[in-house]
Amino acid sequence: MDKKALPVGKLDSEILKKIVFDKITYKRDEVITRPGIGEDCAVVDFGKYECVLSTDPITAAVSDIGRLAIHISCNDIASNGVEPLGILLAVMLPQGTTADDIEHIMADAAHAAELAGVEIIGGHTEITPAVNTPVIVSTALGRAVRGSSASALNMKPGDLIYITKSAGIEGTGIIACDFTDELRSVLSDEEIEEAKSLLDFVSVIPEGIIGGEVGTSGMHDITEGGIFGAVWEMCTVSGNGAKV
Repeated sequence: MDKKALPVGKLDSEILKKIVFDKITYKRDEVITRPGIGEDCAVVDFGKYECVLSTDPITAAVSDIGRLAIHISCNDIASNGVEPLGILLAVMLPQGTTADDIEHIMADAAHAAELAGVEIIGGHTEITPAVNTPVIVSTALGRAVRGSSASALNMKPGDLIYITKSAGIEGTGIIACDFTDELRSVLSDEEIEEAKSLLDFVSVIPEGIIGGEVGTSGMHDITEGGIFGAVWEMCTVSGNGAKV
């Protein structure tokens, strides 16, 4: 067993496969898509329909954590070409959190969910010494007609790679919201507000659903890893190379 401390961030793909994925040995026939590099969602067979599920944490944001918790998992569902319909939130808050703090987080989450057409259907909320900043883990689900959800596994030679919107939208918005005072020495108030407004464009639900309707070889959420990370993951799961 390797006792060396791992770096902060997503696990290296080889380590993830070796100490996480390879430990999951029990399989059920109903599971269509299982955990893997480049896969945003699990897909489970429910007869006529498939249940598409994804879970993700929000750990790098504070000011807009409620809103981002909705988008991060719902975007994964949309990246499978499926409309998300429900979401569960596990909210862990540090000691010293007030009722007003919780109300602000939930109001933001509820507003974002309503705009996305997604119902918050459950979750858990607690104050714990285990965290020193708010942490939310969201689990979203959607329903698709069997065989209609997309996967990066279906990429094939000759496909073209596109990105919707622009790179760096979410990261720029988070930095502007959480480090407003620090940015005032290098940016104008107008520029900071413009950067904050980028969070209004984080959702990829509309284009994800369109992609599912028109038919794509695969889609992938690039939130963690950026463009090149996402392309590499899609190539890994499909067994193809790519030119960017």
